Amino acid sequence: MIFLKKALAFLKNYWYIPLVLLAFVLGFFYLSGGGTKRLKEIFYAAKARYQKDKQAIENTHRQKEQQKKQAVNKHSEDVKKAGEEKEKAMSELEKEKQQLIKDKLERYDENPDSFTEEISEFFGFDIFGDNNSDATERSREREETLHKKPEEGGEGPV
Repeated sequence: MIFLKKALAFLKNYWYIPLVLLAFVLGFFYLSGGGTKRLKEIFYAAKARYQKDKQAIENTHRQKEQQKKQAVNKHSEDVKKAGEEKEKAMSELEKEKQQLIKDKLERYDENPDSFTEEISEFFGFDIFGDNNSDATERSREREETLHKKPEEGGEGPV
């Protein structure tokens, strides 16, 4: 930044020096016979290099865009394929589950209580409790406990 300030101060005080140098350079090109010809060649060469660089940049950009499109298409195909595989696996799993249940139903056709016990053990809940025979007694006891009067020691209806 300081260099720029010094350069501007120099140009402000000695403005005629760059002007004289520019006049000498232009005079050399115009007064010498091939000066303008060389100047035109320089401009044409610069324009040709610019066009070549511009074309290379555009080609690179097109290639990158094509690669992006290919990547997006491949990704969407992979996602679609994974979804189809998942659906296929889920349908196979569902068929296996149905076959397993069908086998269990055929096996426990004569004794449905043992089937119910096995299912309750598998899912981790208890349908009958410890004893299957006293289910009606337990439900009657619960009902009586709910309907006891407060003076008898029960909570009473809520």
